Formats: sequence, structure tokens, C-alpha cells
Amino acid sequence: MDLKDIVQCPLKMKNSIGSNVEIETVDKRMHTGVLHCIDPMSSAIVLINENETENEISIINFNSVQKYKTISPGYFIEQCVPIDAVTLIDEDTLRLKREKLRDWFKLNLIDIEEDGKVLKYKDYLIVEPPYDTEHCYCTNTIILERIYDLINKMPS
Repeated sequence: MDLKDIVQCPLKMKNSIGSNVEIETVDKRMHTGVLHCIDPMSSAIVLINENETENEISIINFNSVQKYKTISPGYFIEQCVPIDAVTLIDEDTLRLKREKLRDWFKLNLIDIEEDGKVLKYKDYLIVEPPYDTEHCYCTNTIILERIYDLINKMPS
């Protein structure tokens, strides 16, 4: 998968976190490690390479990436995350929260769509259960901040 494809889709970006990747930069240097984060605002990729003696952190600018390759898919993050709040909420409550948030977005002229249990706006924004600010993913931090504000202003 190409790095540009990942950066342009928040779901792909989220799913690639924790993957073991190999990046070749324009100066022909190879960087390998676990993908810690991708920041579309600063155009930075953060890799963590765990050695026996120390951890090495690499911060790579998007523009310097010549080749990007996923060596193995992400599994590290899921193993480290504590019990998710979603598992503690029943399906009816999640459905009501999803419908309420969907209606709130539409009332505020955001043409949000449902894709299974995920609320989506084109390929820019996704909101996953339990439909709060901590479960919003967007490729644009300005839009993400506005979505946070909108969710926080939603009547109870």
C-alpha cells in the first residue's frame, strides 16, 4: 500500500499504526520499525525501532519518503489497549448514540453517512463507537477540531 493512500484515508491511517514498516528516503537511507504515528498536519511519520539495549525513534518527513512498505500488519497496539469502552455498552445504546450523532451532524449540514457501525464523511472523517471525540479520526486537524467542538456542543 502506498503512503499517500494511507495518509488520505483516516481508517487506513488508524489501521496502519502499530505495523512493522520499512521506509526508504530520497537520500537512500533505510528506516525500519513500528509505525507509531502519522501526522498529516506536520507531514511527519514517527517510527520506533526497538533494539535490545535501547529504543530508537525516527521522525521522517513525508516529502523525503521514496518507498514505503508494510512488513507486517499492526498487532502491537491492540494487544496493549485496555478493555474498550465499547464492549461495556449494549448494542441498543450504541445504536441510539450513533443515530443521535448522525442526526446532529445532518442538522449542522454535514452530510454524514453510516457504514456499518461507523459514521463517515467521504474519506476525510470517521467516527467509531462509542461515538465520542476520542473515537474520531480525520486526516485534517482543523476539521477534526471543528468536529470535536460540534460533538461537545451536541445537546444531551
